[in-house]
Amino acid sequence: MDTNGSDAPPRNSILTTHHKNYDPFWRSRTVLLPGYIADWERFKGELPITRHLAWGWKLFRLSSGFQVVITGSERLAFVFAMLQKFRLHKVPHIFMQSMWDLPKSRLRRLVKRALFRTVVGSASRVLVYSRRQLELYPRLLGLPREKLVFLYSHTTLHGEECLVSRGNYVFSGGDSNRDYATLVAAARGLDCQVILVTRQLAGLPAAELPANVKIIAGLPEDEFNRMMAGAAAVVVSLRPGALETGGRTVYGNAMSMGKAVIVADDDAGDYITNEDDGLLVAAGQATALHHAIARVLTDTELCTRLERNAKQTAKAFAPEVFFSAVFALADECVGAARGGDG
Repeated sequence: MDTNGSDAPPRNSILTTHHKNYDPFWRSRTVLLPGYIADWERFKGELPITRHLAWGWKLFRLSSGFQVVITGSERLAFVFAMLQKFRLHKVPHIFMQSMWDLPKSRLRRLVKRALFRTVVGSASRVLVYSRRQLELYPRLLGLPREKLVFLYSHTTLHGEECLVSRGNYVFSGGDSNRDYATLVAAARGLDCQVILVTRQLAGLPAAELPANVKIIAGLPEDEFNRMMAGAAAVVVSLRPGALETGGRTVYGNAMSMGKAVIVADDDAGDYITNEDDGLLVAAGQATALHHAIARVLTDTELCTRLERNAKQTAKAFAPEVFFSAVFALADECVGAARGGDG
């Protein structure tokens, strides 16, 4: 009960490892693990294992003063989940990211599955961002289905305004799980420049690229978004077969700008209705991807429809929609813990 006599959780009841761009709505109910982001930035996101252990322990110690803990899938989150095994009354813990996959080695797969089952065993919920994972995670990772919750991944523009135009180039960017080999093959013969913003291909000689393909080895986020906003179309080509394919931030942000998007992926159908608010292509199919890009470039009516509908669809991916759903889930977990169903 709070100081006003209400049974509602205190507003700042959530301890988290994610700042979410310090969005005011997110901050209204969360407290960031003190010092963690500064340390993460000091090591450029590559914290030594000893630092993860230290931060996991600090998260565990501080968590007793909060009603819910929300983490991503960082190593410190695994440390925290392991320590929670020794608590009689666990603090509800939500994994807000589950960037999990299995290695090819059979032995390592067995070890990883055991680890995932152990840490999720002490957690309250695990968020997934594709409905396909609701079926694959229990079958392949051995995770309990009742702990998995599907939410739409949110956009990350956080009110940033970009001048949107339909330029004379196609844009693609990002590093995680991208299939640029297929996109480069698809770019051959297109009557426009294709700009790839990625570090994946930074060492590829220009002689091995089609003449219309340009690689930029990374950009600051604001420049990345401005270049995306000025493109004729935005393409995200992802490798097939991964449990967590990713790419949603790029095509979600593009849709929120009102861009025509073309996505080659197994999971994007949760976010895009083919031919209505974007074009979907099977992952790894260069010819189909080439034809989809060419259609958007040459069919003005199609491009206009995709742009208009994409912006409308992307309202469901707004940060405040996601944050509201996470806060409701946190309150649900608090209620379950009070009722003895943690």
